[in-house]
Amino acid sequence: MPTVRAWLPALALVFVFVFVFVLGGGGCGGLYSAVVDDHGTEPGGTLHASVDGVAADVPALASGDPLTISASSANLVVSIVCGEDATGRAAVTVLAVAGGTIELAITAAGRTQLQLHTGGKSCIADTGTVQLATLADGTISGTFSATGHEGAAMTACAPEGTLTGIPLQAP
Repeated sequence: MPTVRAWLPALALVFVFVFVFVLGGGGCGGLYSAVVDDHGTEPGGTLHASVDGVAADVPALASGDPLTISASSANLVVSIVCGEDATGRAAVTVLAVAGGTIELAITAAGRTQLQLHTGGKSCIADTGTVQLATLADGTISGTFSATGHEGAAMTACAPEGTLTGIPLQAP
């Protein structure tokens, strides 16, 4: 029968694992802090999007510079990169305050871009419009509609959707 002394190296390894990886000792962060710590603004609100009749709803988050509205689920992945409006105002600046509104043109060469993946379709917008407003509670709402192409096949597609109560993460 093994003695306690024979088990000491194994027990020491277990202790080190628990201390470092689970409890986050030694400044390593650990699983406990990864689960418990605040990770910033979580996706919320509703992004409703459809492409050629296939529709889905998913929570979204607006963040970054340029402002990017992103949403993903098993049924829908959307990315809207919001550049500048026709007068040169950046969406991230305009929407940082309650009451801010902006209309952005989607063009193939512009900074405002829209990509949507749902129902087995991947639609990349070529032209269209994104209209956004910041509400009194600091969330973003708006609409988007575009015409585009489906991946490398270049088949026409028409993504459209609404955003309601999307949280804006401070840069």
